[in-house]
Amino acid sequence: MRGEFTIPYRTLYNTYLRIQLMKTILGIDGDVDNLTEKKLQKEIEYAAQKNIINLVTLNYYLYLIPAEMKNIIKSYLEVIDSRKQFNRFLCLYSWQFKINPVFRKFSDFVSEHMMLDARAELDEQAQFDISLIKKSFLDYKQINLLLLYCILNDDLDDVMEFQAHEIIHNFPLLLDWADKNKYKPVTGLTHNDCEVMAAGLLNGYDSNAIADYKLNPAISNAENVEEIIEQLPAKFHVKNIIQVVFRILLLNPFFWSRSTHEEIVDAIKGVAQDVL
Repeated sequence: MRGEFTIPYRTLYNTYLRIQLMKTILGIDGDVDNLTEKKLQKEIEYAAQKNIINLVTLNYYLYLIPAEMKNIIKSYLEVIDSRKQFNRFLCLYSWQFKINPVFRKFSDFVSEHMMLDARAELDEQAQFDISLIKKSFLDYKQINLLLLYCILNDDLDDVMEFQAHEIIHNFPLLLDWADKNKYKPVTGLTHNDCEVMAAGLLNGYDSNAIADYKLNPAISNAENVEEIIEQLPAKFHVKNIIQVVFRILLLNPFFWSRSTHEEIVDAIKGVAQDVL
């Protein structure tokens, strides 16, 4: 009889762990009524989409990972085929930040860069208020964790793999995801798709805001825009719009910084052609 309850209990326990993880990522403290796994997932996706431009920063950090650090991470990942081995890897990876100056230097760089970006979000007077600077930094880190979770969520065999407190501790998983997904094909991408992606980058993929651009008659209302957004992950062979944009950044890190909307559209088209 005992064995009959093993799988349901494990499923229930993993659901509980995932809910606690998502609450931590969203900054929800204590018990809150009516917080289901599905509702929390939607809240994460919504918040991540609203701040999707921050993927530029995450990709920048990934690009700057020192070669020595990247080689150590990849050597660990190559031999992992079980949860026990992954836990050992996490311990070894964390230990590197104590003993390896390359790891420490990169960690310090990420923290300092995040602090500068967070401080830049404040007005001139607030930039000298320590409490406001700290809050801005924590908010900035939370946004990056939300984005990381949306990228990595589908690849997590166990919710405990995601590190909910420091973004740099998720970089091995992010590096692995990038290696697996960067050069996947892009199929069936249309000009309208590229128009919506270009407009959505600065509008958090809000279908109403994108429709207000009146890009062309085919995407002049929110329903049409929403339909395009929903179909984009399948065309990029990923699971959500956060992963779509991150794939584009992996292939062309500066596509978002073009001078005009039309140039951004063309850059997205070029990314699709690069992986045909």
